[in-house]
Amino acid sequence: MTPHDLIAAFDKLAEAADGIMRVRELVLELAVRGKLVAQHSNDEPATALLERVEARRAALVEAGRLRRSKKLPLITGEDIQFELPPGWRWARLGTLFIKISDGTHHSPPNGPVGDHLYVTAKNIKEDGVSLRDITYVSTHVHDEIFARCDPELGDVLYVKDGATTGVVTVNDLDRPFSLLSSVGLLKVGGLFDAWWACWAMRSPFFYDQVRGAMSGSAIQRVTLTKLNRALLPVPPLAEQRRIVGRVDELMGLLNRLEAARNAREGTRAALRDAALAALQDADTPEEVEVAWARIASHIHELFTDPADVEPLRQTVLQLAVRGRLVPQDPNDESAETLLGHVAKARQEALAQKKARFARDRADFHEADELPNGWAWAPLQDLFRFIDYRGKTPRKTESGVLLITAKNVRDGYVKEEPREYVAPSTYDEWMTRGIPRPGDILFTTEAPMGKAALVDIGDRFALAQRIIDLQPYGTIDTRYMMWVLLSPWFQARLAERATGMTATGIKAEKLKLIRVPVPPSAEQDRIANKVDELRALLDRLERRLAKAKNSLEAAAAAAVHHLEF
Repeated sequence: MTPHDLIAAFDKLAEAADGIMRVRELVLELAVRGKLVAQHSNDEPATALLERVEARRAALVEAGRLRRSKKLPLITGEDIQFELPPGWRWARLGTLFIKISDGTHHSPPNGPVGDHLYVTAKNIKEDGVSLRDITYVSTHVHDEIFARCDPELGDVLYVKDGATTGVVTVNDLDRPFSLLSSVGLLKVGGLFDAWWACWAMRSPFFYDQVRGAMSGSAIQRVTLTKLNRALLPVPPLAEQRRIVGRVDELMGLLNRLEAARNAREGTRAALRDAALAALQDADTPEEVEVAWARIASHIHELFTDPADVEPLRQTVLQLAVRGRLVPQDPNDESAETLLGHVAKARQEALAQKKARFARDRADFHEADELPNGWAWAPLQDLFRFIDYRGKTPRKTESGVLLITAKNVRDGYVKEEPREYVAPSTYDEWMTRGIPRPGDILFTTEAPMGKAALVDIGDRFALAQRIIDLQPYGTIDTRYMMWVLLSPWFQARLAERATGMTATGIKAEKLKLIRVPVPPSAEQDRIANKVDELRALLDRLERRLAKAKNSLEAAAAAAVHHLEF
């Protein structure tokens, strides 16, 4: 791929998530390598330009207006990273610019009024110096502390300290101002194109040098010494101007492509959110069917990013727990009848001392309304809590599998990390109850609120921060797992959680959270529908991820295979 091919493909590359950024960087990389515009053999070579800079610097030193600078290291073969076009020359910044300095290293008194502008890193923007939130210093402060900077119109300003290190622009202020040391002042002296220098210093080539020269841990900074030693490939002055014109043209095109892409994304996001809202607000299964059909018919236009799928997943679960996902059947045995069967199984567990109840409020009333035939029940009425929290058994290199909170994800048990306990430890440890296939594993902390069905055939041990919810009677644990993962239940969980850095839920509080219980047959229909829709959404997410990765790979390949 040639630079011409790449520029012709701008509109396609711009559709990648980071496409615009990549192409901007590539334009600047082409610029500093001399691949963006044609070279003209009659251009005055860069050597003559650098000689004029040196002559101007010597004259200023002779006149006492500039201190003699320290000698910079010679440029060796090890410094040169690529071959330059005819007429170009490598130069260190301290050779190219008349002078490199910065402002005061101590913030002087400044305020909303004064005699001179006081420029800091926050005022340096890519399109010039911003006067928003600017402050001022007095003439006395300016003359005593900042006289050595002497910024002029057209100088290059470079943020060399702080969160925005590397931002560079051309001074467009035609009045005196003072600087803080976070901003480097690079004096052009009118001898070359300041915007060419600015674009070159924004290139990946220059940024990589600066990144390697950064120091500091909490606050990144680049010293004046390192700036003076940094390298730039210098083109003839006439070519600098041609480069600036071409870069401005291409950056303008990219800005328009980005604006158009953002406008399309904004419209798409608004339509997607409206479709989701219609689905969420549906009051009956029939309305849900209509809203879902509307989404399904436009799903490829509304959902274009893998991240778009998760809100739809959450909406499906929210509809499930509200009884809006499938139609009710008046012939179904009611939830009250089901809970009566469950109560008998629970009484047997209590008689065998396999269950312990938390004290509940006799006058508790759930405000949310349920569909006909549904009922409320606290989790402790539906599940035996097998709780191994408190500590984790001693681990070994092999033996019996140990399931920890790190293994339990949303709807599945993750194989990694694989940890084990010794068989003898398993026998000593697993005395509170043995998980069975179909039980629900629920994490109570780090992270809180993950749930998955037990689908492990072999025996396994449970670590702390996990509770095994073992159903009494014929409770459909697939349905209940989706209830536990729904936004509705997660909100109630958060209300009862404790802790700041790592929130958790106590078993006694978890037991008392009431959940909506449909008739047994409807639980099965809901679980089947959720499984069906989530499988569809999983396929959609994989397709979107593949398309996104392909687009990003194409953008990366275009950059990688570019014929410099």
